[in-house]
Amino acid sequence: MRTARLALAALLATAAACDQPLELEAIDPTLCLQTSEFANYGCARVEGLVTDASSGASLEGVEIRLIPPADPARGAYDFAAAQTAADGTFLIEIRRTQRPSQLPSPDTVTMTLRASETIGNGVYTAEIPVLLRFRPVGERAIVFQQNLSLQLP
Repeated sequence: MRTARLALAALLATAAACDQPLELEAIDPTLCLQTSEFANYGCARVEGLVTDASSGASLEGVEIRLIPPADPARGAYDFAAAQTAADGTFLIEIRRTQRPSQLPSPDTVTMTLRASETIGNGVYTAEIPVLLRFRPVGERAIVFQQNLSLQLP
């Protein structure tokens, strides 16, 4: 209990010594941000639109994934998944989880962009390769544009 009181007293003394109120800076959403993961060495983003191939209508709630290459020599990445918004748009980010110096080609990687929709017992999928450019934490992310069309029943 005494330790908690001392810690509280130290915190209050530090706060009282500040002549400026504590202000939180606005976070720039275009940057590759440091996350709570211990191994975050940058990011890449893809944005686009998912439509019905027959009608051209935008599709809401479609699952979007970025699938890294199966070759471990190409690096390690986190799990990246998102869903399309009401207007069919999506923005998905994937983070590199291995130091760039350990990669043979640190800033560009070809991944598979996949859109999937489950209707009844059927799963309808569209895939396309995308070449992503990774930027380090703290730098502006490069956003790759890619639209997908799903052939639905």
